[in-house]
Amino acid sequence: MSLNVRRYKKEDENNWNSFISNAKNATFLFDRNYMDYHKDKFIDNSIIVEENDQIVSVLPANFENDIVVSHSGLTYGGFVFGVNSSTSSNIKYTKSILKFLYTNNIPNLILKSLPDFYSKCSQSEIEYSMFLLEAKTFRVDTALVLDYSSNLKRKMPKGRKSEISKAKKVGVIVEESENCNYFWNSILTPNLNSRFNVQPVHTLDEIMSLKKNNPKKIRQFHAIVDNEIVAGTTIFETDTTVHLQYLAGNEKSRNTGALDFLFYYLINYYSEKKDYFDFGIVNENNGKKVNIGMLKWKESFGARFYLHKFYEINTSNYVTLEVDNYKSK
Repeated sequence: MSLNVRRYKKEDENNWNSFISNAKNATFLFDRNYMDYHKDKFIDNSIIVEENDQIVSVLPANFENDIVVSHSGLTYGGFVFGVNSSTSSNIKYTKSILKFLYTNNIPNLILKSLPDFYSKCSQSEIEYSMFLLEAKTFRVDTALVLDYSSNLKRKMPKGRKSEISKAKKVGVIVEESENCNYFWNSILTPNLNSRFNVQPVHTLDEIMSLKKNNPKKIRQFHAIVDNEIVAGTTIFETDTTVHLQYLAGNEKSRNTGALDFLFYYLINYYSEKKDYFDFGIVNENNGKKVNIGMLKWKESFGARFYLHKFYEINTSNYVTLEVDNYKSK
């Protein structure tokens, strides 16, 4: 059966979102209720593959200069497949997307791969496709992730235990909030500005709008001492993983152990709810430098190294993707 490959249109929104919600390797970041919050900043060039008038694969992407990127406005991207599709079908869909880009005079595709801990099952066919395509790995970020199912548990250092004990003694409590205002304006933004001379990727208005449009997927937690918010984190929840999108504390949080206690609390809170606890990357300079202080702090909670790869694909190499198709019984 021939495939129909085309660009995403606004009328596809509901069908796109339905496919994303049932895909094997997608998160809510690929839902148009999230993706489209910054639609004015990017020229959308997302691709849809259809078979028998049904979506079978998509590529969240945008057009940038003379190439397509999956996706400049998202942490990760990549080819998205249905949970029941076969390996040969997925490679065929990948080939069809690359051929479509090539025939539309797009010479290169930049692919931000989806880290494995966000996928519901193996994504090895994508890695294999990258090998066949002779794709160039031009960046590798390192995420620190706690695998709840692992039997290889790290022992928490005495210093970390001491900070948590200190927090308990001074009465630190953790509460969830629907409001990000104080954390954003009084803790997170000043912290990022003073330490790294940067602003949060999302403005306060953007994150509040995203929380509203993605209920129960974006959550805000605060560590409180004497009725004062001293630390907090903005969490993104996917089917498999809880990700710390933003985290910060003020001077009082460091003196009371509040930030350590916040993550100790959340690690336990999510232990029966998710498979992975993602502390985020520890890289600088496009993956070429590891922030050792950040690495040691995240490892002290039991997190381990996971890779997030970035590929540059020559679309003309689509011809190398030749795998005989078959029907799964």
